[in-house]
Formats: sequence, C-alpha cells, structure tokens
Amino acid sequence: MGAVICDVSFQPRCKYERNLRPRLLDLLLSCLMCSHVALDVHLRAFAVDAGVPDLPYDQLHAVYEEVAVLLGHDKGDLEHAVWRHRSKGA
Repeated sequence: MGAVICDVSFQPRCKYERNLRPRLLDLLLSCLMCSHVALDVHLRAFAVDAGVPDLPYDQLHAVYEEVAVLLGHDKGDLEHAVWRHRSKGA
C-alpha cells in the first residue's frame, strides 16, 4: 500500500477524488517514509525568517520542493533538516 501511495501519479487522485486535504496527504506520505514535504509551524517559521512571504499551503509546499531541486537535495531530507533545526529553537 505504501508503494502505491508514494507513487506520484497516485497522489493527485488522492487529493481530488478522495477529498484529502493537501496537508493530510503530505503527513501520510511522510509517515510512510516517502520523500515528501509536509509543512508545519517549524517549516512556515523558517520560510518567514528567510524572507518568504506568508504563502498558502500549496504555494509554500512548491517553494520547498523547488529549493530542494535547486540545492540538489532530497525534498524529504530538506524538510527533516529544517524541522530539526527549528524544533530545537535555533
């Protein structure tokens, strides 16, 4: 089941056909160890501190994914590093 949900071609169907909110799907994908970005208060605060305006969920999600590509990092690893950094109060 995890492999099916991690398949990027399946994810849009989950969002729109199953009425899953984007954050819920992102959290599910993170729990299943898929390479994914699930935004929370830590990732939002990090973005604001970096000068990124307060964006809607989908737009900020796209920013994190694009940054991962530009830096040559896995998007899930980037999310985890930012979360660890912010959750320690750094």
